[in-house]
Amino acid sequence: MLLEALSNARGVSGKEDQVRDLILQEIQDHIDEHRVDALGNLLCIKRARHLSDKWPRKVMIAAHMDEIGLIITGINKNGTLRFDKVGGIDDRVLLSKQVLVGEDAVPGVIGYRPIHLIPRDERDKAIEADKLAVDIGATDEESAKELVSVGDYVSFRTSFA
Repeated sequence: MLLEALSNARGVSGKEDQVRDLILQEIQDHIDEHRVDALGNLLCIKRARHLSDKWPRKVMIAAHMDEIGLIITGINKNGTLRFDKVGGIDDRVLLSKQVLVGEDAVPGVIGYRPIHLIPRDERDKAIEADKLAVDIGATDEESAKELVSVGDYVSFRTSFA
């Protein structure tokens, strides 16, 4: 089903290749030409049949194909990953989210320090994103670098339902 394929495609802003390729595959038999601009937008043209010279119609369809996500900004000595948000994400929803990192969709989870290491006065507060890290199961910086790189995009691990 197309809706399922689109929902499951990864397309963090700035890295919408999967979504763009899927859309183009679905519409290529219905368009006359297409191009991808410098920002990654897919621009397609379908020339209309003029039924009347005095009333030609033009229609534009526009839609977003990107999603919010993260980008890896650094790799810590313990193998966890620092990140920045891509798009408007509320810090309160990040903790414990499952994610997929990079082209190889390396699975990970967003975490923070263990509860026994968090001061009592901080336990009831939302944790700011810059204090969180993505854990991909790497034991150190070198093993993490074998799996991911700074600049890799991170999407949330979700699936169509």
